[in-house]
Amino acid sequence: MMKILVVDDEEGMRKSLSILLESEGYLVTEASSGTEALKALTEDAIDLVIADMRMDSMSGIDLLEHIQNRRIQVPVIIMTAYGTIQSAVTAMQMGACDFIIKPFEYTDILYKTKRAIDWHVSNKETAEMVMAKAEATDDSLMIMGESQSIKSLKDMIRKFSVNDFPVLITGETKAGGALPSGLVDLTRSIADICSAMKQDAFSGWNARYDLSVS
Repeated sequence: MMKILVVDDEEGMRKSLSILLESEGYLVTEASSGTEALKALTEDAIDLVIADMRMDSMSGIDLLEHIQNRRIQVPVIIMTAYGTIQSAVTAMQMGACDFIIKPFEYTDILYKTKRAIDWHVSNKETAEMVMAKAEATDDSLMIMGESQSIKSLKDMIRKFSVNDFPVLITGETKAGGALPSGLVDLTRSIADICSAMKQDAFSGWNARYDLSVS
């Protein structure tokens, strides 16, 4: 059963949203502040965060930033009043998967909740597939060692992997050039999959909303 974390410093809004989501079969955890939300995220497996944009101690955008900085893999939906749509767009550009305008329609929030969770599940399955691919990779592609030269080589591989320009590896035949080139290709394929998932989610939202809010 999917678990949703609802974050809002207004108890009435928090309770009404929790009741709605529970009626649809979701497990719901509540937090009255960003600090409580971060604590809940470290203690439990959460599948979706729905957070209010404006809260006294920590805004929804601040919470989103903390989640990203801590590398917590969970989608975030931001709730905002109609007059602060620009802030919601900013949240989307920072990595939120969607936003909800208050007062919200029940059908709208349920639709966006399901879409975000479906994306999260797909994301996890893809990550597991990528990890399985990495684990199944021939041992000859694994570079072992902790010397300074090996660390420097690994750093270069990471730097090359985030760019799509060609990489020329020189050296004698059978000197091990296939090792770093194989790792660069593997890392790039993982990055491509992650980038495609993120772009797909963003494009799906963009098809419904205009990003050019001034």
